[in-house]
Amino acid sequence: YWTPDQRSIVFQNEDAAFNIASLSVGGDAAQKPLLYAKTQPLVISDLTPDGRWVIFSPWGTQDADILMLPVEGGAEPQVVISEPLDQADATVSPDGAWIAYSSRESGAIEVFVPSFPPGPNKWQVSSGGGGMPLWSPVRKELYWSSGPSLFAASYDVSGRTISFGRPRRLFNLPPGRGVDADVRPYD
Repeated sequence: YWTPDQRSIVFQNEDAAFNIASLSVGGDAAQKPLLYAKTQPLVISDLTPDGRWVIFSPWGTQDADILMLPVEGGAEPQVVISEPLDQADATVSPDGAWIAYSSRESGAIEVFVPSFPPGPNKWQVSSGGGGMPLWSPVRKELYWSSGPSLFAASYDVSGRTISFGRPRRLFNLPPGRGVDADVRPYD
C-alpha cells in the first residue's frame, strides 16, 4: 500500500516469519525496520487516509480480530474490532470516519460498517453474503464481492449516522476472484 505522500509503501512478506514492513521509495530507498512479525499469516487490508496506521488481521484463524499498527513503528498493534468468530478485510472510508469489514458473525460472511474508531452502532450492508469491501475514493459508494459478483451501495452521512442505499450488482468478477481470495481481488 502506498502512503498518501507517495514516499513509502507498506507491505507484508514472508521470511522466517510473517512480517509487516515499510520501504521508502526514491533515490535513498531503504527498508525501515520491521513494523511487526508473527508466526501466523498476516494480511494487510488498508492504510488509514492520513497514512498513520496500517490495518491488518491474522489470516486463517477462527477468532481473527482487526488490528492496527503505526506506520512509523515502535508500538504493538491495537485491537480495532474484536467480536465473536473472525473479522477481516477492513477498509477505512476516505474521510476516516467509518470502517467497513467482513465478519462471520451472522453465520455467513457479510459486510458491516461501524464508525472509526468503532462505537456502539454498526450497520450490516450486505445480505446473502459479502466480503472484501472497498470505499470509492471519489463517490459516496461502498463496494464488495458476493459469490462471483461485485456489488455497490451508495451511502449518506448525517452526523455520526450512516445510511446505505439498496445494494446493486455491478458485474461478475473473473473466476477465483470472490470472497474466498486471500486479498481483495479488485480495486
